[in-house]
Amino acid sequence: MAVFSFPPRLLLIAVAVLFAAASIFYAAMWIFFGSHGVPVELGFDNKYLPGERSQLVQSVVPGSPAEHAGLKRGDRIVAIYGSPLQGEDSVTRIWAQHKPGDTVQLTVLRPGNRSPIILDATFRASGQARAEAGVAAHVGQGIMRVFPIAFLTVGLALLFLRPDDRNAWLVALMFAGFIAVPGFSNSFLGVPSEVRPLATAYRAIFNNLVAALFYFFFATFPVRSPLDRRHPWLKWAALVIGALIAAGIVFR
Repeated sequence: MAVFSFPPRLLLIAVAVLFAAASIFYAAMWIFFGSHGVPVELGFDNKYLPGERSQLVQSVVPGSPAEHAGLKRGDRIVAIYGSPLQGEDSVTRIWAQHKPGDTVQLTVLRPGNRSPIILDATFRASGQARAEAGVAAHVGQGIMRVFPIAFLTVGLALLFLRPDDRNAWLVALMFAGFIAVPGFSNSFLGVPSEVRPLATAYRAIFNNLVAALFYFFFATFPVRSPLDRRHPWLKWAALVIGALIAAGIVFR
């Protein structure tokens, strides 16, 4: 296995400690806040239309607050409380500020109607319609909440046992990418605002590097692949592209 000759082992250990701290922090954010959705819902499925800055209502749950308010499939929500939608997460951010029993005013454009329609809807608790989900669903959700622990245990243990081994670093970095692949519910709104930039930066970096790291590892371990022997620059190009994409997200 390939071994680093520089930087010194103590420096590698120091970097490993910083990397481990960042990974453990992100895993903790995922476990405690990753699957936390907004506390309320109206009971409709929607799709954001960026060209029109509107939310297209794709379906309405029977008996839901959305149905009671008069919302219909095909409606386009163009404003909330009279304010035009500002982006894809506008609805999520407004929903996150409410509790069950609160009301919300929606401005809707409906096919066949020339004028906008104003609808008032009352929020219910999020997930109320799924409150009686089966045991399998609950078990699956529980596994998803703690899945980073397995990757961190293996990756960090290997890294600290062999901090001067390139492949140990590749495994640890690759596993860090795996825990960053699932997205946080509602664009990290559940994460405390004080640490939200750190969590978003971690995910942007490792989520965009995981494919390149995966290719790099299996192109060189246990022996170099025929493709890598022919085009050794590919693995480095993939890392550079992933890093540039990540930087664009972090610093935008």
